[in-house]
Amino acid sequence: MRRLKTWRWQWMLALVATAMIAVVFVRPVIGRVQVGPARADSAAARSVVASGQRAEIAAAPPAAAPEASLDAQTRRTPTPALPESASCVACHTNQPLLAQMAQSATPAPAATKQADWVVGPLPTQEPWQRVFVDPAFISDDVHSQPGCTTCHGGTAGTLDMATAHGNLATPSAARLDKMCGSCHVGLVQSARTSSHRMLPDFVQALKARGADFTMPETVHAFNGQCAQCHATCADCHISRPAMLGGGLTGGHLMSNGVAQEQTCAGCHNATVNAESTGAHEGIQGDVHAAAGMSCTDCHGVETFHQSQRAASQSQSVACVDCHQQDVKLGGANVQHTVHVNTVQCQVCHSAGAYTSCATCHAGEDAQGEPTAASDPARLTFKIGRNAAPDENAPWNYVLVRQTAADPDMWAFYGENLLPDFASVPTWHPTTPHNVQKLTPQNATCNNCHGQRELFLTAEDVSPETLEANRGVIVPRIPPTRLEVAP
Repeated sequence: MRRLKTWRWQWMLALVATAMIAVVFVRPVIGRVQVGPARADSAAARSVVASGQRAEIAAAPPAAAPEASLDAQTRRTPTPALPESASCVACHTNQPLLAQMAQSATPAPAATKQADWVVGPLPTQEPWQRVFVDPAFISDDVHSQPGCTTCHGGTAGTLDMATAHGNLATPSAARLDKMCGSCHVGLVQSARTSSHRMLPDFVQALKARGADFTMPETVHAFNGQCAQCHATCADCHISRPAMLGGGLTGGHLMSNGVAQEQTCAGCHNATVNAESTGAHEGIQGDVHAAAGMSCTDCHGVETFHQSQRAASQSQSVACVDCHQQDVKLGGANVQHTVHVNTVQCQVCHSAGAYTSCATCHAGEDAQGEPTAASDPARLTFKIGRNAAPDENAPWNYVLVRQTAADPDMWAFYGENLLPDFASVPTWHPTTPHNVQKLTPQNATCNNCHGQRELFLTAEDVSPETLEANRGVIVPRIPPTRLEVAP
């Protein structure tokens, strides 16, 4: 007991000393941030204020406005308040202290129950890293100016951890909108209806299956399950996704891009990241990832903040954007001329099998926390019919992947909540991220033609989802044929 009391006094003295140092140094630093050489983002913000423009008049910008221009036109400058957070800074920038405290703390769960579905671990993160704030964030980042409690709540000016953390704010989407939107007016306004925030494809599919969002049971099921995947500003720019347990990345330093191994991979790890990195034994990863390309080299960040309508009007990612000369009609590769408008590129160039989910049964535990159970994911390679060809996807044949859905997946919440389940296939077109130039199926024509096991047939789907998948099932397997030179 005496040793414990001695350690506690040593810890308190160290914290007091650190707080005194922070009070001395943080205030001058903030002064320099305000009046010193401006970073690009703070300069743009000041230009709006200096020009006398009112941010309110730009709060509803044109949907397709360029992201950089939109942010520059509507951004406000924060009100400096960091010195009042000196006690927060004293602790959260002290890595040895945080590490020491973490040793005696009860380990927090790494992720929510929904995240058990994610295949493959994220990069290891020590407990102290989850709450460590890089001193460079305090000295150099304009986002530190409002102070800690402005965004996080809690009580400043105390060295007692229980008091300081007594009324911390939950980083809900609505609160993050208010916090980030107080400066980034236009971007937040646009992002409220973006794909990552609102998951419009989920809602559209559920409505097509008969989900009635005027029913309390449906809303309860959606908010408890599907809404767990909604992305907030912080999920991409500050921390790991909340559904995977959160935790600061990069010491709270803001990222204008995305740290894909911590963020994109966090939500898309079971499919895209596992495929692109070659995590599945015996199956090559993606040639683009091996060349050092990142997610945002193909999926432009500018669409992440756009409304769903604006994003849908943007040109979709397409192989021909970079490989136009390789696949042109009448080019050197005869197979490209034959297949370019009838077969999706990945059908020939996916290196092998990719993850498919199975059934999904959602519910809640005794504490009311959402739970979900699914049969184990499995690797599949299935060519299906394109049920809805359009300008961006004109092909007859596409790769398809099974989704985690079945008619009774919401049975816990109410009876027959998805009365039109069969209106939407449970196998849907997909673009596996394991592209290679040479693959088993493009070695010869007949490595694909006549190979029944490669195609989605009625035998591959369960009886209760047969009608739902009629549009994607291949009724007649393309027959074998004479080989054609490459």
